[in-house]
Amino acid sequence: MIEYKYLFQYFGRMKRFVTLSVLILFGFSLFGQTAEIKSEIEMYTKVLKISETQKERLEEIVNRKYQDLETIKTSRSIDESIYRAKRRSIYQGELQSIRLIIKEEQLDLWAKFLKEERLKNAKLIKDLNTKNANKEDLMDAQYGIIDLN
Repeated sequence: MIEYKYLFQYFGRMKRFVTLSVLILFGFSLFGQTAEIKSEIEMYTKVLKISETQKERLEEIVNRKYQDLETIKTSRSIDESIYRAKRRSIYQGELQSIRLIIKEEQLDLWAKFLKEERLKNAKLIKDLNTKNANKEDLMDAQYGIIDLN
């Protein structure tokens, strides 16, 4: 006869192991995203010479971008084109929000940054054209989105 006491102990340990594994994996993905957020904030701060008060607002904008990207991940399984359109909209919204927080003295830096980004994205689009990429990939490349999935 099976002793249920031992069976429950076994499943209790298994449940804790699975829960701990999920938490560890979630923590690693969150850490990777946090590093990405910090590097993006540092890049904007350096390029645009962002002040401390602007940096607080910039952190909110970049964090919101990554929260929104996380939110739309579920729509990817439903319809890829809708997911990609939403993702492009999020990237565009981030740029528009950053434009709203910069001061007049920073407009030249902002224009220079956008010009460099457009040139970089144009090279990406050219490379994708030589590889006969689809329309969605080309539209994503306008925002520097490289989908490795």
